[in-house]
Amino acid sequence: MVRRRGQSAFRQKLLDAYGAKCAITGCTQAEVLEAAHIHPYKGQHTQVMSNGLLLRADLHTLFDLYLIAIEPETLMVRLSPALSRSDYAKYAGLPLNLPTPATARPSIETLQWHADQCPWFKSPTVSSA
Repeated sequence: MVRRRGQSAFRQKLLDAYGAKCAITGCTQAEVLEAAHIHPYKGQHTQVMSNGLLLRADLHTLFDLYLIAIEPETLMVRLSPALSRSDYAKYAGLPLNLPTPATARPSIETLQWHADQCPWFKSPTVSSA
């Protein structure tokens, strides 16, 4: 595993903010919790709390593959149809566990950027008419 400069501090900040619990599952096994970037890592300037989620390692992978997204307006977990019959289906529609303090919450803009990268994602607030 390759560690990026600042990744350890970024992870520790997310662990503290999320109470060492996965933002989706609530898993508390620290060894499998990872600092996920909403907008991909592009240097120190992307190591900010509003660009991070604390996710279990498998969910981090699915998030990075754009198979999991967070609805920016409702902060609900959304899944690609490819996961609809998988063990991950139970997470669809769950509210994201938010960090404290509120200043550590993920940015709506970065969540929207991530959702826009998911070809299957359609915002429920956008009319198809």
